[in-house]
Amino acid sequence: MTIEAFLAILLAGLSLLLLLVSLISYRRIGNVKLLFVSMAFLLFFIKALVLILSLLFNTWSEFGMRWELLLLDVIIIVMLYLSIARK
Repeated sequence: MTIEAFLAILLAGLSLLLLLVSLISYRRIGNVKLLFVSMAFLLFFIKALVLILSLLFNTWSEFGMRWELLLLDVIIIVMLYLSIARK
């Protein structure tokens, strides 16, 4: 497994998990800000799915995505998590 595949799968998993958590929080609290956070996580999840599919079908080079950019996406996801998870 390449570093790109690992980071794309990590991005998909984290964004899906955080999407679910933020939607549950939105239903519980009803704050519109959480809905926007949920949409951000949804977009990250869709992006990760596209990247995983591009790896599976060998069209990775068409996207021009490098592992450094995927790492940046993972860091952004973690920072978003920390912003909503901290009390």
